[in-house]
Amino acid sequence: MLPNTSIVDILTGIAAGFFLLGNPTPSTKPNGTAHLALEQPFTFAAQYFTNLTIGSPPQPLSFLLSLTPVSTVAAAQDCTHCCVEGRRFDRAKSTTYHRPDGDKRPIDSDHDLIRISGIEAYETFTLGDDGLVITNHTFVDADHFAPWDGVDFEPVCYEGLLSLAPSDSSSSLFAHLAESKLLERNIFTLRLREPMTLTLGVEDSSSTAITKDKLTRLPLLPQATNWQTHLSSLSLSAFTQGSYFPLPPNTTALFTLGSPLMRIPPPILTPLLRSLNFSGLDDDDPLYLPPHVPCTQRASMPDVLFDFSGKKVGISAFEYTIEWTIPDEIRRQMKGKADGGGIEGETICISAFAPLVAGEVVELGSAFLRAFYSVFDLDKGTIGLTPLDG
Repeated sequence: MLPNTSIVDILTGIAAGFFLLGNPTPSTKPNGTAHLALEQPFTFAAQYFTNLTIGSPPQPLSFLLSLTPVSTVAAAQDCTHCCVEGRRFDRAKSTTYHRPDGDKRPIDSDHDLIRISGIEAYETFTLGDDGLVITNHTFVDADHFAPWDGVDFEPVCYEGLLSLAPSDSSSSLFAHLAESKLLERNIFTLRLREPMTLTLGVEDSSSTAITKDKLTRLPLLPQATNWQTHLSSLSLSAFTQGSYFPLPPNTTALFTLGSPLMRIPPPILTPLLRSLNFSGLDDDDPLYLPPHVPCTQRASMPDVLFDFSGKKVGISAFEYTIEWTIPDEIRRQMKGKADGGGIEGETICISAFAPLVAGEVVELGSAFLRAFYSVFDLDKGTIGLTPLDG
């Protein structure tokens, strides 16, 4: 019999990142904007990457995006346990690379399933074809990536990491751009459906028409270090008894790109999934599958509405479920049952809702953000959301 398989277990092998520190110095480049294409090379919509260049002359690397305050990271030419096929940053080829006072300041940090070591350094970064440049940005010149002790898989390959957090310019590239007055506006937008884009300094002109009338602006928490706002409740668009799920007072929602999951308090999670007719909620499930529904059922399922202190937005079953191909070992067990385990086909749709481990901060991952064109506006102190069609 297989061990208990949860959505968290399934995504563990592809959810990793880096949590490091830095200390930037101001840049003197003119105001500007940047338009960047995004890539999502892994399954489950778990991570999003964009291409930047680092150094002079510029060296291209693919950077994992984060909405939380993590330092910029670049895999060094001499990095050990980095991806064989990945590109590396060669500090010896850059004329703008330097370290604080010429010192070699080591940094060691753990984040998710990655242990990373490196040196604090400063460099020039160029964002997009627009030529937006930031000089003297602190980053971690990483010389060692390794999985945690006891982790028996190879970590996902990262060439670099950058943060879009609203504060802490010592770690967030976006905050450093804003603090240095490099942007036309202190704003960025995300579109996590094709064509996937990140736009800095201006709203994406291709999406202007839909944002004028439909943009719901959520107030950013005062002095927030993350993109975070108040969240009052969840409910279903098809109102029935038991379809309203109030959250504890002072609950806040944190927007993240670290995983697709939407983590909510366990006392709400199970009743919500039961109201949506998910299977796999009972402890005696002999297949230990995560909560799931037939993918063909999604078109008839209600939307889940999120009430942000009186401002409601909704996501459909196509966002709050994730298509998952059933592993061979589980399918073999299913074939041994008279009803085939009650599942048809090789693919099921598992819940993107998962239990919140502790605290009063609900995490809204990329499964939520994929439903919207999102506008992160530091000048207005708001997070704007407008639904994407399709």
